[in-house]
Parts: sequence; C-alpha cells; structure tokens
Amino acid sequence: MLKRNSLDILTISSIGIVSWVLFATLHEIIGHGVVAAIFGEEFKGAVSTTVHIVDFYKLDNVVERIGWWGFRTVAAGGSIFNFITAAIALILLANSKIKNPSFRYFLWLFSSISIFQQALWLAIMPFAAIGGDWTAFFIEINNPILWKLFVSTIGLILLWIGIYIPMKLWSPKLSSISKLRDNQIMLLTGLPILVAIIVQSLSVLWSPLSGPRYTSIVTIFSFIPVVIWFVILLQAKTWDVKDSDTTELKIDFSYKWLTFGVLAFIFFVFLLGPGIGSFEGHPNYL
Repeated sequence: MLKRNSLDILTISSIGIVSWVLFATLHEIIGHGVVAAIFGEEFKGAVSTTVHIVDFYKLDNVVERIGWWGFRTVAAGGSIFNFITAAIALILLANSKIKNPSFRYFLWLFSSISIFQQALWLAIMPFAAIGGDWTAFFIEINNPILWKLFVSTIGLILLWIGIYIPMKLWSPKLSSISKLRDNQIMLLTGLPILVAIIVQSLSVLWSPLSGPRYTSIVTIFSFIPVVIWFVILLQAKTWDVKDSDTTELKIDFSYKWLTFGVLAFIFFVFLLGPGIGSFEGHPNYL
C-alpha cells in the first residue's frame, strides 16, 4: 500500500511548471520563430503566447517572399516541434535504464501534454473557423476538404496516442485502495494543470500585447485541451497496471526539481511574459 506522503506536492508542482514552460516555449520560439528565421523571415521577439515575425501578418508579402508552403510550414511549425519533442520524451520513457521516478513522471507529463494539446487542435481546427495556427495553414490550399479531413484524422489518431502510449510506457503502480488511488491520480494530473494555468495567466499580465480580450482568449484556448486531457485521465482505465512487479510510485521532495521549477517560473513570467526582443509593428502591440 502506498503512503499518503509518497507523492511530494512541491516536486509535482515544479515538474508541472517545467513541463508547461518547456512545451509553450518550444512551440512559440522554436516551432514558429526559429522556423520562420530558417525561411529568411525576421524573427524579432517572443512572449509567452506568440512571436513577432516582421511583416508576417501581411499575407501577400509573406507569400511573395517564402511561398504558400513556407507560410504553412511556419504556421504548423509549433505543433510539429511539439510532436517531435514529445516523441523524444517517449523514447526516453521507453528506456528501462531510466528509473528515476520523478524524471519518468516528467517525461510522461511533458509528452502527454505536448501530444494531446496539439492533437486536439489538429482534430477540431480544420472545421472550426476560430483562428489559430491550423486555420492559417488551410488558407488558399488546394483541395481544402481533403486536407482538412486528412489533418483531422491525424489529430484523432494522435489524441489516442497522447492518452494511451505515454501511460503504457510509464505504467505507475498506484494504491490498491480506491479512495487513495483517486487522490493520487488527482494529484498527478490536476496539480500540474493548476500550476500551469497559474503560470500562464501570470505571464500575460505584463505582456506588450496585453488587452483583456486578447490575453483572456489566448489563455482560455491554451487550456481547453489540457483540461479535457485531465477529465479523460480521471476516468481512464490506462491507470490500471497489471504488472505485479512494477515498483510502487514514489516521488520524493527534490531540491533539483524545485530549482528547475523556480527558474522556469521566473523565465516564463518575468522574462518571456513582458517580452524578449521587439514587438513594434505587431498588430496587437500597445
């Protein structure tokens, strides 16, 4: 039987912060900003919710410089890079030589959020004209219905992968006592989402793109997928691990993870939040 103190709240919170900050930063800075720079675009700045690529919002000019597929690659780059980094995390999680329970929990959490958050947008965005990266991807595309069906299908497949594969590779052994087990699942899923919502919300307070409408919409849409992921996992049978040889899950307090969490928080809220670089010329610049 697992003890109530087998899961340290500070360590889980810190891992939650690191996972979200890494996910969001890779999506915006590498997936969009760096990919745009590879195409020769001028990547000028980044905040926690978007990047500033000079003149990228004037579609005719962008297409003239890098072509439609260059534009689409930049638009899809955030999601693609999230999937790539999630795949790397899953490869590490599949390595039986990696036994540290806190690190394995981080690999599970980071890969799950990265896949599920982006896969949900792939599944619904093609047929929901509410803006975003994948709405931009379909602008002026040939055979739009076929492309939308293809992308939505990929999204649905990845949704299943985002729930089943990370859990299959992690396979934690939880308490056999139903109430305690439910508390552990709530702690492992709900707590990192809560701290991520807090960190993301704080990061937009000093944004140079601030404005009640813009920041609230971005924050709400950021967390629709992870909240759905949380609800699904609360009911998921994937927590039922059959292997009796699985070592019981124990996540101890860790100064290392606490340090990583504090540094990630400072970077995301106080550096990336107010903006790194220049946003002059951005359509939402105040």
